[in-house]
Amino acid sequence: MVLPFAATANPTVLSPTVVTASPMAEPLTVVTDPRAPRQPIPAQDGADILKTIPGFSVIRKGGTDGDPVFRGMAGSRLNILLDGEHILGG
Repeated sequence: MVLPFAATANPTVLSPTVVTASPMAEPLTVVTDPRAPRQPIPAQDGADILKTIPGFSVIRKGGTDGDPVFRGMAGSRLNILLDGEHILGG
């Protein structure tokens, strides 16, 4: 039986990697202050504020308007409340 070269060569041993993070107080909960200064430029709309939260992106609709997208979900699949009212899309 003939083995491929990779199976017969000495395997490379990698050193262990340690990843450290602080524990979350509440899993899957992100709290942000919309009045806090944003860098590099101030937010133009609510979509710009959401872009700073991991998992969110924006589909631009013109100059400053945009639809928020959370991990591929947008429009009616994304439940956003503004002053107790549902916001569907941009």
